[in-house]
Amino acid sequence: MISPTPASTFTHLKRQLKRQLRQNRTSLVAALLTVLLHVLLLQASAIPNWHNMPTPRLEQVVQINLSPSPIVQEIPAPAVSPPPVLKQRESKPKPHQPVIPEPAPEITAAEIQDIGPGSASNDFPPRPAEQSTKPVAVPEPEPEPSSAAPATYALALPESVELKMTLLRTEPDSNRAPIYGVGAIVWSVDGDTYKLSIEAGLDMLFTSINLYRLTSEGGINSFGLAPELSTEARRTRAKTATHFHNEDKTVSFSSSSAKLAIQDGAQDKASFLMQLASIGKGDPSQFVAGREIAFQVAEEKELSVFVFTILEKEELSTKLGKFSTWHLVRAPRPGAYSSQLEIWLAPSTGWYPIQIRNTESNGTVTTQSVTEIIQKNLPPH
Repeated sequence: MISPTPASTFTHLKRQLKRQLRQNRTSLVAALLTVLLHVLLLQASAIPNWHNMPTPRLEQVVQINLSPSPIVQEIPAPAVSPPPVLKQRESKPKPHQPVIPEPAPEITAAEIQDIGPGSASNDFPPRPAEQSTKPVAVPEPEPEPSSAAPATYALALPESVELKMTLLRTEPDSNRAPIYGVGAIVWSVDGDTYKLSIEAGLDMLFTSINLYRLTSEGGINSFGLAPELSTEARRTRAKTATHFHNEDKTVSFSSSSAKLAIQDGAQDKASFLMQLASIGKGDPSQFVAGREIAFQVAEEKELSVFVFTILEKEELSTKLGKFSTWHLVRAPRPGAYSSQLEIWLAPSTGWYPIQIRNTESNGTVTTQSVTEIIQKNLPPH
């Protein structure tokens, strides 16, 4: 077989190109007719009674130009403007959620220290929220000479009674919740002897836990209460005792080998409460605003002179109602005691101490307030 010449090769390629164009033309016409038919059918379906309309003649519809395609030039895309800034919807405030306070922490034995009314750090006492807990401004009394003779007073002991108390302790500038507790002062007189106890602890659902107990017992003489034995017990410490030897006018301590001389009318950390009540009940005229009442008090290892200043009468609100009271204040004395002790005596109740407050040097306040007065040994009607 003879190979075709270049001229015949060109002719052969030209024929194949024409044949291919004819085939492509036929395929393109068929495709366009098919698309046009579908478009007409879709348009007709949207017209009522379309099936009754005359069918268009297809040979008059399409004309195809098979001229070579022009060169397509790239056209830059139009600049797209930034989307409009949408205004932010204002958020609706959430419904108010009630603030549930955290429950107050339970009192532990380690947190309860020196609850006695005469202690330097009195841990417990009332919840008079409406009353101010700021220390009362009291002029500092002149120092008492240790050899000064004790003052004498007309005395009458209060009737036997049990005072139920609430206890509240608050600390300054603290995030801790106040500490609450319960307590009691039990006072009994039998002839020429007396017994007194002061307790503080936790009030549980079916029982109570005692954290502190202070006792005093002794006789009665012309100077009022004459203590013989005072004990102090804490849940976290060993029990201590203070012994009064009234025959030789000395006092000794179980926690110390010291033996100190005392004056007539000397008291312990519990008995001085009822000694003050006995002075008021013995002769109310002995209570005058601005007057001072002083006596020795033995506590744990030492002997101090407690000086109380009588303030004006004031009305005190308690859970039992309002009482007219005498307000007494023992201001801090350098070298003796650093806390301020306040006592409210109510003549209408028999001069019982219905409120006691101790303010420590660091601002911690402990208040005891009466909630119930249970009198005992009442005379027959």
